Amino acid sequence: MLHLALLLVFLSAIPADIKILETKGAAGVAPCSRICSGSNGVGTNWREFVGISILVSIDMSECAFSSAPVVTTSLEGTGSSGYQVGGNSPLSVKKDSFIVSLNGWVYNIHSKPTLAIARQGKWRLNWVAVGYTCQ
Repeated sequence: MLHLALLLVFLSAIPADIKILETKGAAGVAPCSRICSGSNGVGTNWREFVGISILVSIDMSECAFSSAPVVTTSLEGTGSSGYQVGGNSPLSVKKDSFIVSLNGWVYNIHSKPTLAIARQGKWRLNWVAVGYTCQ
């Protein structure tokens, strides 16, 4: 048990090898860099937007970024998720949240996704954010 405790102390003293070349927000210092990721869960948190799209708001407040991070997203599911327009385009990225809006299918942009399709296809938005926790 003592060996495990010493190993944990040693590992916590090793600095993370994270290098951020550019962010949308204010630059930070290396010890404050953070990678944070998550998912909205299967079929949850989607809402309709004026009948033209469905969107999901992602809460990143637990990441504790000091400014808006760089966010990358992917849409996962068992049905039609790979053909959506907008799934890899985070909107309104702030230090603690962002939005993704799904606007239609690649092969038929005029056909709009619905909440029922998102639930049936078990759509989930996975995300990774890279930024700073201090300036």
